[in-house]
Amino acid sequence: MQRRNLASRHRRIGRLKPTAMTSISPALLALALAALSCTTTATAAERCPDRKPPANSRVRSSQLDDLFGKVAPADRPLRFVVVPPAAPDAEARHSLEGLAAEAKRFDVALTTLPREAALAASPDALLFAPDGGDWKGILADAAKRGIPTVAVGAQGPGARLSVAADQPLFGAMAAEYLHELFPLGAGVAQLSGPAGAPENAARAAGFAKEIGQYPTLQLADSVATDGTKDRARDAVTALMAAHPDIKAIYAGNDDMAAGAVEALKGLKLFDVVVVGTGGTDAGRAALAQRATKGTVARFPEKEGGIAVQAALRLLACQTLPAWIVSPQVTMTPKSLEDFASATQ
Repeated sequence: MQRRNLASRHRRIGRLKPTAMTSISPALLALALAALSCTTTATAAERCPDRKPPANSRVRSSQLDDLFGKVAPADRPLRFVVVPPAAPDAEARHSLEGLAAEAKRFDVALTTLPREAALAASPDALLFAPDGGDWKGILADAAKRGIPTVAVGAQGPGARLSVAADQPLFGAMAAEYLHELFPLGAGVAQLSGPAGAPENAARAAGFAKEIGQYPTLQLADSVATDGTKDRARDAVTALMAAHPDIKAIYAGNDDMAAGAVEALKGLKLFDVVVVGTGGTDAGRAALAQRATKGTVARFPEKEGGIAVQAALRLLACQTLPAWIVSPQVTMTPKSLEDFASATQ
């Protein structure tokens, strides 16, 4: 039986630590050594050398302490500005909770402001949730003034760095999990969100690519919806009529997973497995009820905390990579109790 090592490497990506220096790329090691040579808390551009990392450089959040040392408290009062999404959902609220908790732990004052007022009071750092708005001018102004900028929850073009999950990996982890569930093979299908959203396309591509590594898993169909539960329910009803032998469905978010469950229940197809994405409150509830078989989760509250620490590292002149990959894990009904809250 064909097996791959994706689960052992990525099942708990946020908790892995490198076991040897050979697991660290030379470019990342060079950044870490440069950062360790300058650890004094700094303000504005004149204190921190302009060491820009490669645009595609990345590091797992679990590697930060090993590579750059633990975050030191600031030697002066600091104030960070946070710009949340215009219409925050539950995940955004979890992220804000993580930001607030970590700021309190490091005695950093935190102010929430709208985008247009973000730099009015010259904060020590700007942390924001990319929401599709026009950030180009604000981020360019912040860079000129030496104000570190950190995108939280998604990659933000123009930000000094981003704290975000690896979107293709969501799909890849789901595919690997389905291979574990069906080692002898099965027909599977995929539900993805609107094609115009980059994260949906990335998750779908990651799933399709990983499924291709397992000859016994056959991707019968991939259906794009608007990402909602209702549209997913309708899509799965049609999908099962066209492909009655499907044994598993991967949904690109937990809302679509809920719609898939409703459709299968209405069709009395209780042996078809559903795996979602996100680890949202609703997704965890579905796992607890054993309505779904799994969800590939991220941890917004952790992302918020990591973002605060990243800003402190930048103020200490550490040359961090452009992307800090936040924790991801495949949750199952059996492992759900290991993740009692969004912080774990």
